[in-house]
Amino acid sequence: MAIETDALVGSLATTREPMIPALWAALMQPLMVQFGSIPKFYMNNLRYKAHVRRTVILHTCISVVLFIGACIAFGFTTANVVDYIGPINNDTYPDETDAAEATALTLLAYVQIGYPLVAAVDFGWMWYYGTYKGDYQFNEYSPWLSTGKDILYASLDVSTKAGLCLVAFLRATGY
Repeated sequence: MAIETDALVGSLATTREPMIPALWAALMQPLMVQFGSIPKFYMNNLRYKAHVRRTVILHTCISVVLFIGACIAFGFTTANVVDYIGPINNDTYPDETDAAEATALTLLAYVQIGYPLVAAVDFGWMWYYGTYKGDYQFNEYSPWLSTGKDILYASLDVSTKAGLCLVAFLRATGY
């Protein structure tokens, strides 16, 4: 989405330049997904069988560092979009349509913050209830957490991807 967002912001009547070039921002996206997925999938939300609990501290440190790295990359890409758009006022965007598009793109950038928040809640829930309290076995998962997480991710996917498509469609058709 970084390349598309950069192209949409670049087509607005703005003289601002992005902090991070579009291709570098696009490169950060798979890195942050990979860094965020390592604690989730490869380290099973830090849930361990009894005979491997001695590696909990090492895996916890690796997972936390990778997740923080993913959040930092996510923060850079979000800050890049918001900074590139800049303040939305009559001086920056005298055209009403450009101001509306800039507002929509800013809103979409902020809505995307929900992705790492949902991941952090999932990560913390499964560590606390799975590893710390022992409510879930190594291969079990909370049905309430799974359902809630699916609903939140679906809402985020629809609002961000469909929102960006709607902005691009409206831009292309001239509305």
